[in-house]
Amino acid sequence: MVKQADTKYHFQGRNYLTFEPITLVPFQEKMMKLDMMNDKQLTWLNNYNTLVREKIGPELQRQGKNDVYDWLMKNTKPIQGARTNSGASSISSVCFIIIIAVVCGVFS
Repeated sequence: MVKQADTKYHFQGRNYLTFEPITLVPFQEKMMKLDMMNDKQLTWLNNYNTLVREKIGPELQRQGKNDVYDWLMKNTKPIQGARTNSGASSISSVCFIIIIAVVCGVFS
């Protein structure tokens, strides 16, 4: 979903847009090269995982799906520390890996 971005600067009074997730599916850590991710990317991933936990976890518990809840908690645990601080990798490379994972049916 597209929403208005909260940015530090507003060029000529213009507002910017950003994307908000419309599905909340954990990313498979084994499908990512965490050693290529910098601090900013790991922070984004950890924030996303927190959002997944907060939105999906309580519903799974409400439905009594404890085994699925345990799987969710295991697969959205925070990832500690950046392996590198390289500018060569970007969030787009992480998104590409995620898209490949979805296309290959990793989440089914």
